[in-house]
Amino acid sequence: MSHEIRTPLNAVIGLSHILADNTPREDQKENINALNYSGKILLNLLNNVLDFSKMQSKEIELDNIPTDLSLAVKQIKKYMR
Repeated sequence: MSHEIRTPLNAVIGLSHILADNTPREDQKENINALNYSGKILLNLLNNVLDFSKMQSKEIELDNIPTDLSLAVKQIKKYMR
């Protein structure tokens, strides 16, 4: 099931990168960035749900991933405005 959800979501994220690389107009840049950020957040949420499912079945290995919380909060505040 995860593959069926991740594939179109990765397509959305990938296409947002393509849009950003094709010299968008100034009025499009913020929307493209919001699309990319939202896609990444949704993919992260999906991964967390799948990881939670693995945790319940005791089949998970944890990765130590550095995170810049300050940057994440700034981005969330920006897109919530």
